[in-house]
Amino acid sequence: VGTIPTEIGMLKYLSFARWGRNYLEGAIPSEIGQLSKLQELWLQRNQLTGQLPSEMGTMKDIGDIRLQYNKFTGTIPDEHYNMSQLYRWDLQDCDFTSTISTKIGQLKYLSTFRISRNNFHGSIPSEMGDLTALKSLWLHVNELTGSMPIELCKLRGSQGILVLDADCGPYDDVGDPLIDCMLGCCTTCCDPVKEWCIREEF
Repeated sequence: VGTIPTEIGMLKYLSFARWGRNYLEGAIPSEIGQLSKLQELWLQRNQLTGQLPSEMGTMKDIGDIRLQYNKFTGTIPDEHYNMSQLYRWDLQDCDFTSTISTKIGQLKYLSTFRISRNNFHGSIPSEMGDLTALKSLWLHVNELTGSMPIELCKLRGSQGILVLDADCGPYDDVGDPLIDCMLGCCTTCCDPVKEWCIREEF
């Protein structure tokens, strides 16, 4: 129980911060961006609020960020797409209202990207097709619209993306899907209103 103090920035040699399930409250202080050697930041299942500080984007060694099941709001700062060593990025089940930046294509090592159950909107950028290390992608229960990029669908398969969940099921049981996903691309299609999902069989 407590908050993350601004003094966190003084821990210059901190490599791993695993503080999940600790009833932490408040916002993540901008001073966290001073942790240039941080490789893992686990803050999942707390009660953290506010917007993510753009200063996090300066953490060049960070590879694993888990922020799921908190009460964060706002957008994902563009600076976060500069964290070039990211291989796992968990943002699901918060309250983000954001788009997916085209800069996501820069994250060459990204293997797991989970943003389900937020308020992401706009289209899915074709630059995600540059994420050749991607294995698991959760996009469902958001407000994303349009077609699943063919560049991303080409990564599906036993040597590529194994899980691709999106809102390609009927909207509110009867309406047109928010995402048009070609046959054999999405592994699970969801209804973002009813929040039920059906696993596709190919």
